[in-house]
Amino acid sequence: MGVEVHVQRGRDHVAAPVPDLGERVGQGPGVVVVDQHPHARPPSRRPAPSTPLHHLRPQPLTARLPWGLSTSAEIRYLGDRVADDFGFHTARGSTLFNWNARCRYKALEAFLSIENLADTKWREAQFFFTSRLPGEPAGGVPDVHFTPGNPRTFLGGIGLHF
Repeated sequence: MGVEVHVQRGRDHVAAPVPDLGERVGQGPGVVVVDQHPHARPPSRRPAPSTPLHHLRPQPLTARLPWGLSTSAEIRYLGDRVADDFGFHTARGSTLFNWNARCRYKALEAFLSIENLADTKWREAQFFFTSRLPGEPAGGVPDVHFTPGNPRTFLGGIGLHF
C-alpha cells in the first residue's frame, strides 16, 4: 500500500509520494504527516486562506469478520490554517474520531456509525471578514467567524441488497 499526501496549494491540488512534498513531522503505519508551514516556502508560494498547514486523513482501520460483521475506526486531523490574505489571523484546526460498524446477513445489512466520537467542539467553516450585524459598531467587527461543527452524532440504518 503506497502512502500519498494530498495538499492543496491555492487552486492546485497536488497528490504525490510523501518524499516529494516537504519535511516529515510524523509517521505511523500507513500514515505520514507533512509540514507545509508557509515559512518553509518562498513568499510567492504562501498558502491561500483556509488551506491547511497540516492535514491527516488516512484510510480507516477496518476489521472484517467472516460472518458478515465489519467495523472501522477513522481519525481526521486538520491543522491550523491561515484565515486571511495576509497571514495575520489563524483558523483553528481540529481532530475528530469516527467509528462505524456493519453487519450483513444474506441480502440484509444493518449499520451504526458514530461521528465525532469524543464529542470535540470544533469549527467546520472558518472565514476572516468584518461583520456588520445589528447591535455591532458601525465600522463592523473584524474577526474569524465560524460555523460550529457537529457534536457527537449517531447514525443507523438498514439496507436491502438486490
